[in-house]
Amino acid sequence: MNEGDLARRLHQAGRLADAEAAYRAALQRAPEDGALLRDLGVLLMQSRRLSDALVQFARIPLQHPAHPSSLVPRALCERDSGLPGDALASAGVAIAATPGDPLGWLLHGSLLVATGAIETAEASLRRCLHLAPGMAEAHHFLGECLQRQGRYREAIAEYQHVLRSKPQEALNIAQCAESLGDMALARRYYEHAVQAIPAHLHAHARLLHVLSLTCDFPARDALRRKLGLLLEQPLADGDRPEPFHLCYQQLAPATYRKALAHYAAQHRARIRPTNSALRRSGERIHIGYLSADFGNHAVGHLIQGLLRAHDRDGFRISAFSLATAPQAATPIVEHGIEAFFPLGGLSDTEAAALIAAQDVDVLFDLGGYTKGSRPSILALRPAGIQLGWLGFISPHEAPWLDALVFDDVVQPEDEDWLFSDHVVRLPSPLLPGTGPATIAPATRADFGLPEVGPVLASFNNTYKLSADLISAWAAILSACPDTHLAIYAPDHAREGLTTHWQVCGGDGSRLIFLDNIDRASNLARMRCCDLMLDAFDYSAGATAIDALAAGLPVLCSTGTSPVSRLSASINRFLELPDFIADSPADYIEKAIAIINRKDGLAQARQALLASPKRDELLDPRRTAREIEALCRGLLREEATP
Repeated sequence: MNEGDLARRLHQAGRLADAEAAYRAALQRAPEDGALLRDLGVLLMQSRRLSDALVQFARIPLQHPAHPSSLVPRALCERDSGLPGDALASAGVAIAATPGDPLGWLLHGSLLVATGAIETAEASLRRCLHLAPGMAEAHHFLGECLQRQGRYREAIAEYQHVLRSKPQEALNIAQCAESLGDMALARRYYEHAVQAIPAHLHAHARLLHVLSLTCDFPARDALRRKLGLLLEQPLADGDRPEPFHLCYQQLAPATYRKALAHYAAQHRARIRPTNSALRRSGERIHIGYLSADFGNHAVGHLIQGLLRAHDRDGFRISAFSLATAPQAATPIVEHGIEAFFPLGGLSDTEAAALIAAQDVDVLFDLGGYTKGSRPSILALRPAGIQLGWLGFISPHEAPWLDALVFDDVVQPEDEDWLFSDHVVRLPSPLLPGTGPATIAPATRADFGLPEVGPVLASFNNTYKLSADLISAWAAILSACPDTHLAIYAPDHAREGLTTHWQVCGGDGSRLIFLDNIDRASNLARMRCCDLMLDAFDYSAGATAIDALAAGLPVLCSTGTSPVSRLSASINRFLELPDFIADSPADYIEKAIAIINRKDGLAQARQALLASPKRDELLDPRRTAREIEALCRGLLREEATP
């Protein structure tokens, strides 16, 4: 038996130290034996000596017959060494050299998924499955490709192939079901995931969000307590609950900060400057807006008027879209944006390089940690100044942002701030106005609302509702005869709402469920109501702006977090203190006083319409000028030695 054969036998037997010695002895006699170099490289990978392994792979002569078979392990080693570009190049050479090897296609496709090149990845993964139809990993990564493209039913079918051997795949199936709006299926698979991995924080947080959407308050509150306890334990590197699902769950600030920092850690390691360009005096300031939500989304509705309102003499405006599915972004382009860049099909590195090439002075991240956002792009620092604003109104613990943009009500300057993010404040509400609304004439009958008596309303997403809020609503209606409450609630939320309404002693005949309708119709429906009752834990944002544009007063309560103070900020700006409660009890008392006072609801509407600040609130130029002043100030600070 020669030394090479001995080394391979020792290797197969798991005697890695002896095998390594035998490989090196054999290579003393045949230093260019590509098969020996390849096998030694694989052994070193198994020993987690990745840099040593790469040295051996690099020594294999290109013309040696073993070179093609070394490319896949070499690419794996480069991937695990934090060299995704090198790994992708090696995988590309591998599929060209051995096109019949499904492992090469799998690796190529999975690396493309990791870098965000989704459409190209899909083709490689389908080629892999053509060669090896039962390969579970290929089904998983193809499911991920399809999910990122919004092809959720196709993604579920791919994930189902993997579920039996990998129970945690239930989490991906549940996320697709949630995106389809099938909350029963989503809950079933999130519960499956929680049972399969009892300490999995991400699965618990996703299930918590679905319980919030479906208004199963007892189950939601029990799971919230459990998740809070889990978050106090040491957190696993690969298990990061999404901050958006935690921001309204009333967690202790220290617990929430720990979860945010843990989530941000996956991006923090990538921080490095991509853009080193210096501003040239005399040029227009270049503002960029980065978002996945320039289409039919609350952020899209809020931002469109602002983009048109910027001063083009002093500012150049670009929009960078992260959407991976087709969006109605055309209105933004048509209304004066100098440049619109679709980034959805680019890797993080490519997207950051594209932004950097535009010499953006101030880049506003409108997504934060919401669906479709890509913090890793921002971690590459493609712009001179990077700010978080509008989409995720919460602490971030994100060192790639220079500041979060709030206002003095959403985050008061004199209040303790327990997070590492720097905060800058706009002088007026941080939410931009959407311009004067054109509202078609309508009657209550058009929307199935009662013709007689006061109609109170909630137009918030149901995840913002809570047990104490429903209890407050029941108390208000019990004290206000002939009053009805209309609640926007998808089918999946109605059973939970009805159940808790009955627990609170509410009269079911006075409860009206509203369907989702287009924004123009909803503005008309809002105008037919008398008073909007806002949520406690996560108040209305774009919805409050729409309500006030429709002439519908909003009663709110100040909470303890930025997301719970959005409508309080608006009412404070409008000089309407009677519509801001400081506790649930005060909220109930104020509502009853307005409703039962003679002509109280008419006076409330008149107070809103007569507010001298209402037109200013709704004018997009208000926020455009404040954003411009903020950018000028930050750039002056940066230029000061």
